[in-house]
Amino acid sequence: MKDENFSIRVDGDICMGAGYCYGSYPRLFGENPDGTSAATGPADPELLDDATKASQICPSGAIEIQDRKD
Repeated sequence: MKDENFSIRVDGDICMGAGYCYGSYPRLFGENPDGTSAATGPADPELLDDATKASQICPSGAIEIQDRKD
């Protein structure tokens, strides 16, 4: 995957609101009112490593790094 061609998706149906992602990577994730996570917007190419780490520490596996197709 090229760095400039990715997006972050949080599956709200399986996110359990542990908060590791928005606690550790606030530039990528925010907290919804119910405590679950939400991606904050377009992914900065420089943050691909952080996005990957966040997906790895998510206990419910709700974070997906997706390859954007042009």
